[in-house]
Amino acid sequence: MNSASVHCPPAEGTLTGSPQIGCNAVTRWLTRNINLSEIETWGIDTELNYTAELFERPTLFRILAAWPPHVYYRQPDVATLDQGGAAFGPLGMAATPSVRISAFLRFQPVENVTIDIMERRRNAMKLGGDPSQVWVKNRIGSFATTSINIAWDTKTEFGNLQVYGNVQNLFDATPPIGAFSGNGTRAGLRDGFALGDDPRGRYFTAGAKVRF
Repeated sequence: MNSASVHCPPAEGTLTGSPQIGCNAVTRWLTRNINLSEIETWGIDTELNYTAELFERPTLFRILAAWPPHVYYRQPDVATLDQGGAAFGPLGMAATPSVRISAFLRFQPVENVTIDIMERRRNAMKLGGDPSQVWVKNRIGSFATTSINIAWDTKTEFGNLQVYGNVQNLFDATPPIGAFSGNGTRAGLRDGFALGDDPRGRYFTAGAKVRF
């Protein structure tokens, strides 16, 4: 500072321009955001619902579908990753199949009994999206599971009672195996199957719920 501020004149007995409390207070901040990395994607998300009667009984059809062909991860001085349709990625990136479909069917054959059937399917994927890696076979197969739930509803003196039973992975489908080179080989470290693929096989659940 070469001269005293017009807003804060020097205190008595001090040199012109010497630091003073108040003269050095911040009066303005200038903030600018700089994006060092970015994620870019595009695609289609679709939901279809249709209500009708099957054998003169109420029926609901529902389909959820997604198509994200590319998911770009861009960082300075690092190769751009395209995780669209990739099963694995660094730092535990989740699988991003380029085609995902979930289909639901709800049917009520008789009063108070509801049957729900769900089909989940994904397409085949590449193992990784890093262009600097070379794979012998950069592919993991498609996978689909079917589940069914049967519920019976009735009213009791305690409230509304629902007794249900379901089977997950009805046809005991086994997901294709795969791994990512940078993840290591320790047991339980997410390798072996793509994230989202359930390797437990067929399993059953039964229970009851009461709404008071």
